[in-house]
Amino acid sequence: MKVRDLLLLAFRSFFSNRVASLLIIVVVAIATGVSVTLVSQTTGLVNAVEQDVLYLGPNTVLVENAGNVNIPNGKEIQLNSTLVGDISKIPHVKEVYPVISVSGKIDISGYNKSVNIVGISNYDILGGYKVVYGKLATPANAGVMLPYSVFKSPSLVGKEAEINISGRIVRLKVTGIINYSTVQLLKFSISSKDVIVPLSILQDSLGLNQYNLVVIKVDDPSYDNYVASYIKTFLGPTVIVQGGGLQGISYAIYYSNLFVVSAQQLAQAYLKSTNINQGLSQFISLIADVISIASITLVLTLSTFSQVKDIGIFRTLGMKRRDVALEKFVEALYGGLIGSAVGIGLSVLLGGYFHVFSSAFTYTPIYSTSTLVEFFILGVLTALLGSVYPIVWVTRLTPVETIRRGEL
Repeated sequence: MKVRDLLLLAFRSFFSNRVASLLIIVVVAIATGVSVTLVSQTTGLVNAVEQDVLYLGPNTVLVENAGNVNIPNGKEIQLNSTLVGDISKIPHVKEVYPVISVSGKIDISGYNKSVNIVGISNYDILGGYKVVYGKLATPANAGVMLPYSVFKSPSLVGKEAEINISGRIVRLKVTGIINYSTVQLLKFSISSKDVIVPLSILQDSLGLNQYNLVVIKVDDPSYDNYVASYIKTFLGPTVIVQGGGLQGISYAIYYSNLFVVSAQQLAQAYLKSTNINQGLSQFISLIADVISIASITLVLTLSTFSQVKDIGIFRTLGMKRRDVALEKFVEALYGGLIGSAVGIGLSVLLGGYFHVFSSAFTYTPIYSTSTLVEFFILGVLTALLGSVYPIVWVTRLTPVETIRRGEL
């Protein structure tokens, strides 16, 4: 038979047997979707930990509010100026940079927006940044830095802005407009749309004294773990809660309501999360593929058996074994192509709405083109492998045996 005729025959056969075709598509979609989801989630988690390690530098310790953590018999410790003062006195601590993040409103030249306001004492916390217009706001020239992603007008520099935080109002001049990327530090993030002000403004003018994050710089990276352990010690004896789930983060330990971690510990967590989560993803993906191949083999065998009489008639009319094999092979190919596309599409569309791995780190699934292509091909190959047994079985029969089995 001509290739065109075989393709058309396979197309009609595939879409006429709707139940079997749908089952093949569903099985391939599940296997492909699971694999893509696991790899993208693992890549996102590893990337989040890696970025924290690279961004912070090797001589850093973080103290952060852990959020809603249920600690039986534990105690809540305030991350405030008193605690920061105690941290500053620890041997080998060089600098301490608290950060405050709070929701509020800003009113300036007709712009009235709800924004997140971040108070910092060191702009290095923002990573790479650029002052597009004006100059940096400092305690000496107390003012507001507007994010370039929201406020792009140079005419706003020098204008007075009214900041309203829970009914407490402070009026400041806009000293500049700054452009920077979103910064993710563990669970705490500074969005590229946040308004930046000197920390002293939020503390002195608005009376805010609860910090969201404290970045500690030590004299030398060799003192990282020492300082982290020292902080955990004077926080007092509390119940230690290890984060649950398949996270592989050995240092995700909460002391009261605070999370304490050094850059070295993050690096170790990074290596562990890489090995555990990548290994787990590969194992689950392998299991999904094996189950998929077995399921497709069963579905195609039953489907082929239901069509065996028709195949026998075609054989008596001159259809060769290789034509039968190719026709069934193409049917499986259609199922693999459609199933892989559906699985990848659902994973990309829905993957950002849930986390497979419970983690001390906030992460976003990362999808790479090469990974999507790889799993698309793997999904197609899974369907083709599932077609091997039914193809071998039906092509070994003679035309007469094929017709006789179809009449049973």
